[in-house]
Amino acid sequence: MKRHTLTLLILFAGLCPLPSPDATAQAPPAAGRIDRAHSRVAFTVTKWGFVDVEARFLDFEGTVAHDPARPAASRVEWRVRVSSVETGEPKRDEALQMPEYFNAAHHPELRFTSERVRALSPSELEVEGTITIRGKSRPLTIRIACG
Repeated sequence: MKRHTLTLLILFAGLCPLPSPDATAQAPPAAGRIDRAHSRVAFTVTKWGFVDVEARFLDFEGTVAHDPARPAASRVEWRVRVSSVETGEPKRDEALQMPEYFNAAHHPELRFTSERVRALSPSELEVEGTITIRGKSRPLTIRIACG
């Protein structure tokens, strides 16, 4: 029996702008594209309860609309190409494309859509949303470091 625990790390830097002095309270927050050069989508899988395997996705995109004055009006969406996974071991990367893992032939992307955003501090957001992996959607809470 295979036993795996998955932990995701999503770091989107530079996405929490200061409020504009002339911004109106009614205007929706402007969406910005995720800066791939300063962002990272990574995960750790714990196999058999004691072996940690770290990996990252190199191909991802998305948008963040953040309003520091009204964090609840903020939203986050991103997509990750499963084929861009990198673990440092090419054979493992290939295995992760197979049906027993990500099933990239039928589900080439992971998707996340926020449902609730709240500020933990001026430099950190907590984002609750839905992640879809292999066609199955589940709730996921992520933290975004702003800077």
